[in-house]
Order: sequence, then structure tokens, then C-alpha cells
Amino acid sequence: ADISKDFAGSASCQRCHADEHAQWARSLHVQMTRPVGEATILGNFNGVSFADHGRAYTMHIREGQRVISVSHGGRPPEAFEVHYTLGAKRFQGYLTRLPEGRIYVMPVFWHVAQKRWVDWKEITPVPDADHDLRQIWNATCFNCHATNLDAKFDVASKTFGTTWTEMGVTCEACHGAGRPHIALMEEWQKNGKPSANAPVAIFAP
Repeated sequence: ADISKDFAGSASCQRCHADEHAQWARSLHVQMTRPVGEATILGNFNGVSFADHGRAYTMHIREGQRVISVSHGGRPPEAFEVHYTLGAKRFQGYLTRLPEGRIYVMPVFWHVAQKRWVDWKEITPVPDADHDLRQIWNATCFNCHATNLDAKFDVASKTFGTTWTEMGVTCEACHGAGRPHIALMEEWQKNGKPSANAPVAIFAP
């Protein structure tokens, strides 16, 4: 059964669970993946360049947008606008939307403690051979970094039409879709709880 319409979003939990919602909003869970306009950008984008593991990078700002330029194997650099951030504790990564709907995890990360850029080979099990692999967020990362995400990969056109309720690890990522629970609580407010141990229509670990 399709339960995607049963996801209500974390804001809907705040009315009855204000303390828990406030604690979650300050947590790293909410920063697992964020649209760049809602994120705290930790990396230095002031025209910084470095090269490692066969790749050369420049992080800069163009027309108000953060951009990462990547060159591999001596080829001319490709410029990618940053659309999302990934994490904020040990490392912060950056994602860009490609024309066919793929969300590309850029192969350069900001080391939060050391305040420097690192190639992904330094922190991930990337094969040793010379390659230009691209990690695609909505094919490999989404199970932990978004809530109610549907990759919607179209085989015929080889495109993604990915949708989600919220980015990051949200209330419903752990507790399940909230709309049935909300409806039940509203019914109990009107008519009373039928019994002391009546199910609350949500997973409460």
C-alpha cells in the first residue's frame, strides 16, 4: 500500500510534542541533508583551490551561489552549483542537481575540526584505480538522509523524478507516517480515549 500521503512533516508534531520537537530541531539529525538556503555552510568558498588523488578543486562563489569546480585526469574543470549540504559534525559534504535528476555527491568534503577541504578518497572506501566515479545521493544515500523519499527512476528515459517529504532524519523517519496518529489524537480529544492501553497509531520506541 502507498502510504506516502500519510506523512505530515515534522512541523505537525510540534503542537503536542513541543519539547521533543525543539530538541530535534537543535540536533544533528535535522542537518543530515539540507537545502543550501536552509543550511549552515561550514566550508570555505572564498576561491580556495587544492588537488589530491588525481582531482583538482576550486571552491568559489559565483553570482551569489556557491560553486565547486572539479577537474579530473587533466580535463577542463566542470563547475557545479551547490544545492544541498550533507552532514555537519565531522565532515560537511555538498550536493548538486544534475540535468537528468541525479543528485551528485561532490567528491570533496569540508573537514569540520581541521577546517580544510579533503578529497573523498581520504574518508570513503573509493577504489584505488584512476576513475571518475560519481556517488549519486538519490540512488545510494537516501535511505538515511531523507524521509519518505521515492527515487522515481525512469528506466526508459534514465532520469530521476525524486520526491520526499523532508530532508534529514525527521520525526517520521523513526516514528513512521504521522497523519493517522494525528487524526486519532484529534478524535480522542473530541470523544475521549477508548481505553488506557489503546494503540496510538504510531511507532513509539
